[in-house]
Amino acid sequence: MESDFTNLHWGSYERIDQFIDDFIDSLGWADARDHALREWAIPNNILVFDRAAMLEHLRGDFEFHERGGEVYVFIR
Repeated sequence: MESDFTNLHWGSYERIDQFIDDFIDSLGWADARDHALREWAIPNNILVFDRAAMLEHLRGDFEFHERGGEVYVFIR
């Protein structure tokens, strides 16, 4: 049971938005966006991630459990 927990537990966060930001960073998308902003002189806040859409997409691959003021994220 302990090895299953270790293998399936992605992380714990105070807010689900922190998980979404962490996941986006793990894919390198934030760096790619920031590079495009600099290279093409795109104004800030134009290329933003739709976190609600991202969360809906991630619900197919992750389970979210809120307890004691923390969000625990597990891979399905």
